[in-house]
This record gives sequence, structure tokens and C-alpha cells, in this order.
Amino acid sequence: MPRLVVLRGPGQGRAFDVGDEAGIGRLPANQVSLPGDKISRRHARILQEDGRYFICDLGSRNGIVVNGRPTQKAELNSGDRIEIGNTLLLFELDKSTDFPTQEVDTRPGEPAKLPSGEPVFFSEDASASAEHFEKSVSGDDEAEADDLDAAAASPAGDPLPKLREANRKLKALHDVSDAIHETFDLRELMHKVLNLVLDIFQAERAVILLYDESDGKLRPAAARNRQKTTAKLAVSQTVVDYVAAQKRSVISADALSDPRFDPSESIALQNINSVMCVPLTSKGKSQGVLYVDNRGQVRRYEQDHLRLLTIIARQAATAIDNARSYMELHREREVLKRQIGEKYAIIGQSERLKDVLEQVGQVAHGDTTVLICGETGAGKELIARAIHDASVRGNGPFTIVNCASIPESLLESELFGHEKGAFTGADRRRSGKFELADRGTLFLDEVGEVSLAIQTKFLRAVEEKEFDRVGGTRPVSVDVRIVAATNRDLAQMVREGTFRRDLYYRLDVVTIDVPPLRDRRDDIPLLADYFLNILAREMGRPVPKIGDGALELMTAYHWPGNIRELKNAMERAILLGGSGCIEIDDLPPSLIAGNGAPGANDLARGTRPPLFPLAPAVQDLERRAIREALALAKGVKSRAAELLGISRPTLDKKLREYGDL
Repeated sequence: MPRLVVLRGPGQGRAFDVGDEAGIGRLPANQVSLPGDKISRRHARILQEDGRYFICDLGSRNGIVVNGRPTQKAELNSGDRIEIGNTLLLFELDKSTDFPTQEVDTRPGEPAKLPSGEPVFFSEDASASAEHFEKSVSGDDEAEADDLDAAAASPAGDPLPKLREANRKLKALHDVSDAIHETFDLRELMHKVLNLVLDIFQAERAVILLYDESDGKLRPAAARNRQKTTAKLAVSQTVVDYVAAQKRSVISADALSDPRFDPSESIALQNINSVMCVPLTSKGKSQGVLYVDNRGQVRRYEQDHLRLLTIIARQAATAIDNARSYMELHREREVLKRQIGEKYAIIGQSERLKDVLEQVGQVAHGDTTVLICGETGAGKELIARAIHDASVRGNGPFTIVNCASIPESLLESELFGHEKGAFTGADRRRSGKFELADRGTLFLDEVGEVSLAIQTKFLRAVEEKEFDRVGGTRPVSVDVRIVAATNRDLAQMVREGTFRRDLYYRLDVVTIDVPPLRDRRDDIPLLADYFLNILAREMGRPVPKIGDGALELMTAYHWPGNIRELKNAMERAILLGGSGCIEIDDLPPSLIAGNGAPGANDLARGTRPPLFPLAPAVQDLERRAIREALALAKGVKSRAAELLGISRPTLDKKLREYGDL
């Protein structure tokens, strides 16, 4: 039996059987019912005369065009193209005859056929589908308007079916939107989308294919059948590759009788009645495709179904993109947590360290101000971080202020922030460290270096959690916990009048004394191995072992720079050592010569300085300590001052005094 196939326009891909006579027009009573404002209600008629087929114009407003030529009546042969309004029809006498590839509705430079040679129906792009969908649910689409017009002209004249259909579409989008925003789990998300698609389109099978992030190839990511179970599904690789690359949809409304989908060429279409394949595109990037098919005669898909599926696919693609980004961020977060955990790990098993960690556990869960005392490089910041991480503020900010490294003229602004115009260069409002630490912990390192003028304002902020920005007129309130650290004797500074007594007692609620490395010698091998592993990985080198002689020397050394000095020594050994085993010669010269502060074994080595008279002995110790600190700090004076536990101006003064360094 002859038939007409819609190559372009509403219902694209649909086929109409033509008997001895068939009417064409907008009214549903026509055997070939076509919507469109340029198509008359009874536009044309196809009839048979002596085994030949003719098309006749029935007095339509816009006429008919056969093979590009306007006509009132023309004989039809297989393969002829008929233009009626905006619709292009193909006349076919024998169903076994293959269709020519669609010549319209393709972009410039786009291949007429898929790479395999399969011709398929192409839909408009996603943006056009979205525009048509919006018109269809609002009643503005010309196809919908024509159908409503036809319904009004029919005996029933009931527009309610169209309104129900628009409501169904909106409900479908609402259901999909709800489902995809409930989870960031990619597999759960895809199964929810496929289950909804199966219900909305009464489909037999549905599959999502995504680009593999490892090699960029398109692979099945999830598939479901009508029983809502995971399905194994073969699809036409040619079709899905084209849809993903070109970001355009494909539909066959009658795949069983469509000779373009020969089962021998496309195994996915065996026994399939209707199929749709749409791109999953988010932010202009193709994520993959969504493929839907139907094996029975329950429903044949039309252009309107494809438009709805395209809109659903756009929502799903955005959700899939977000889920992938979330999973990537989660992986990166875990890596960063592991790296931070390694960087700020507290290593050691000595009794002195265990006592400190026990104190950390006791004070962590409150908001009490904590003062951490200890020599430079002993690990005071690590203890402060441990208190923060174990507290209820652990997910909040951990903000650090090194009071010794910031000039006094800038420290007030650094702590409390400033308003625009407060001083020269203040071109905008700036939040200080107190504000940045809100709902977290503010760690004040080397708090003993704060001047008396700043201490006065600092006391109010510590007591009342309230302060004024520099140049500000309104107080700012914050919720912050204070943890302070110092390598100086604050009690002695109070007696000398260089530190406020009231501030000292406000900070000294709970004091934790961090032991120097020389008081926890059992931890030196553990710390050395830890630093060797971390540093060797960062440098891309094999992890060396520590020779017995080097380990004995390291354990006996006084370590005036504490853990920081040990880390520097291990970094030097990795850089300069080449045997895979750290020997004595790979250690810093100061360590080999025993030039640290005097230890228990210094007298036996003859390295202990003379004790009398007192003044020269003190000067000699100062010279050696400054020389050692400068060597460890690689000549950086601010870092050397930090190692020595003095201010930078004090170090400069000492260097001027001891010009023979």
C-alpha cells in the first residue's frame, strides 16, 4: 500500500497509509491530518485512477508544490516530494523502497548521512525544542493552535484534552526536577531519570551513555527496562555517536517498517517499534546521550515526544554534570584532608608528648582560652590545630596571626580590619583576622611580641568578643575562640611592665607547655622517618634510610631549633645524600660539630664553652646561637629571629654588636 512520510514539520518521521483515496488537511477527519497555519482544513486529496495516483488541490489558500513546482493536480510517482504549508511529505508506492536521506533541516556542512551511511530523521536543536515546548504548554504553538482549532470545529469541540496534555508535560518536568535535585550520587541519579522516562513515555527500555572521563569514549553508564531493573541493551553506536557529537536528536516514529533501520545494520532496532535518542548537554559540553525505545505497539513516538524528552535530557545533563563535579570535589577533598593530616600530624610516643595530647583532649571541647608555651620550632601551632580540629569548631576557620612578623603599624589593621578611608591606601573596607575567624579559632602566634598599645584593644576583643575596625564607629561582634602561643616568659614580662597583667591572666586560663625536642629524644627517630617520607615524596626521590651513626648523633644532639631544625636537616640530607642511606656526612655541619646549645655530652666532646667569667661566656653562646640560627634559616633574618625567639630588631642589634660573626 502506498504511504506518505513526513520528512519535515510537525509529526516528523510519521508515516500515513494511503488507500484508493486520502484527504490531506488540518481536520482530524482527514486520513492525513497535518497541523499548521498554512494548511487548510481540507487542503488536498490523493486518489487513484486506473492504477495511477494523483494529488489534487481542494481550493486551499496556499496551494501544493510537487517536486518544487506549484500545481493544482499532478501524478505521483514513488519518491516524489510534496510541500503543503511548512510540511514536506514523501510519497512512496512500495514500502520496501528505501527513503532518500532527509535534505532539509540540516545545518551547513552537516553530513547528509551518518558515517555508516544510515539515513535518519533529525530533530531541531535543543534550543528550538525548548522554544516549541514552551509554546506547546502555553497554547501558543502553531501546531497546538491548529489542533485546538480543529477540535473546536469538530462535533465535540472540546479543548480539554490539549490542556490535559500540557498539564501532563509540566507534571513530567516537575517530577524529573524533584528527582534529580534529591541526590548527588551519580548512579542513583541516572536510575531515577531512567525510571521516570520509562513511565512518562511508556518505553520498553532506556539507557544513558556518558563519555568516560579516563579516555573520552562514549560508554553505557546506566540502563533500565520496563520492570525497572538493570538492563543489558545494545544500541546503534553510529546513532549515539552522532547525537552526542552534533548535539541533535534522532527519532524514528515507525522503526519496524522504516527501511532505514534494517536490523542487519543496526542490531539495537531489532523488533523495535519506535526509538528516540537525544543529547545530554550541559554548559555547552556534551555529557553523552539518552536513548529510549519501544518494542510493542503501545505508542509510536512523534516530534512532540522528542521535544519533551529533549527538555528532560537538558535537566538531567545539568544534574549529571553537577553530580560528577560533586564527586570530583569529594575526591579532591579527601586527598586534601589526607595531605593536611600528614602535614599537621603530631608524631611521637614519648611520655611528655602523651601528657600534652591528654591536655589537648581535655580542653578541646570547650571555648576556654588556651595559652601554649614552648620554644620556637617545638610544634606549638600543631597543638593549636589539634585543639581546633577536636573541638565543635572543627569545621570552622582556623585563622593564624603571627604577631612577630607583622609591623606594629599594621598589626591593628591586620587583627581588627579597617574601614574605607581610615588611612592612606585604605581604598575599601577590609575584614581583619578576628572577623575571618568567626565561628572558628583565632591562633595568635608569638603573642608576647604585641605592643602595649595593641594589647589594650586586644584585651577588649578577647574579653567581650567585640572590637572596632580601624576608622570604624560601630562595634563588630564575633564568635571566636582564642588560642595563643609564645616562646617568651609572659609572667616575667608582666613583672617588667612590657605585658599587660590583665591580658596575661585573660590568656592564661589553661596553659599547655610543649616540651622541646631534647626532652623527648625517643621521638627523634619517628620524626626523622616521618619527614623523610613526606619530603622524599614531594621531591620525587626514593625514601632514604638513616644509618646507625647518623641516628646516634641526631639523638644526642641538643636541637636548639627543635622539630623545625630536624625537618631542615632531613631535607638537606635528601638533597645532598646519594647513597640511599643517610650517613653522618649528610647531616648539617652544625649538628656534626655539636654546635647546638650545651648538652649533657658536650663536656666529654670538649665543645662546651668556658663558664667563667660570665659576660664572655654569655656572649660566646649568643654568637654561636645566632650563627646556628642564620645557618638553619639560610640567611633569612626574620626566620632566624623566630628560631632564636627574639624580634627582628633585636637580632639586627645583636648582629651589629657581634660584627665578627
